[in-house]
Amino acid sequence: MPGLFHRVRLKLERMIGKKKIQPSISKYPVNIIPLHERGKLTRHTARIEKARENMVARETQRLMNREISRGDYAKRVEKINEKTKKMINPRKAKMDELLKRDPKFPALMNDSYFGEIAGRKLKQRLQMPNKGEKIAIFIIDLDFFHNFNENHGHPGGDVALKIYSEVLHDLTEAKGIGIAGRHGGEEMAIMLVGEHNPEQFVSQIKAEVNRRFETGKDIYNSTLDRDKKITSMPTFTAGYAQAPIGQIRVYKEMMQEADSCLTGLKKTNQRGSVASKEVQKLIE
Repeated sequence: MPGLFHRVRLKLERMIGKKKIQPSISKYPVNIIPLHERGKLTRHTARIEKARENMVARETQRLMNREISRGDYAKRVEKINEKTKKMINPRKAKMDELLKRDPKFPALMNDSYFGEIAGRKLKQRLQMPNKGEKIAIFIIDLDFFHNFNENHGHPGGDVALKIYSEVLHDLTEAKGIGIAGRHGGEEMAIMLVGEHNPEQFVSQIKAEVNRRFETGKDIYNSTLDRDKKITSMPTFTAGYAQAPIGQIRVYKEMMQEADSCLTGLKKTNQRGSVASKEVQKLIE
């Protein structure tokens, strides 16, 4: 069975780790670390640390055998530690970045890191309630994504999520006006900072997703089976909550409000729309 296991592992690595499966035409490419590299980084770091321990142990033995003085011992150990730090730090930085990102779609922050950054930004406003910037938090959900997956297969679904993740990253984090994260499944979260029109921003997402797909349609479809080709991107529904200047709000409350608005739109068959609590009140 080792042969079968090896083939399955290679197939998974190709599906998850290689860019040709999920091609990117983003203007702001993210440093992608494939999932199978995570284990390599951990093992490399462990080997370097083990080598450091062995070298320090040898120097300690030399000191005990009185082959070197205490001063020489301290200098040698310091040199070993500095050399180890230089080797480990780049790997640690990669691991730290990996842990902040969604493992499959690294253009997006993972849910916990997104919440940490958004919560921190909202807390900062407590110190300057009348001077802090306006903040909006969105939750978007791809419409009928289960059907899309059935029609185009999971690789096709991954192409759609890949395009959406890169567009959200490019329109927020890459421009320094907000952040975007994976909220779970086909749901994604966005935080916008500053004066932005929510409806216009959502329209911008839709236009950019469609433009990017049309531009790279042949590239994206080249990774799919003939009967699974994609002709158009799935639409999405969005709910959002706002924290105007002077209004104190917390992250959890805003996420619940945005999620409630999103659920309300889906229950009333208003998929493809965007609304906040204030907008829903006007509609009602």
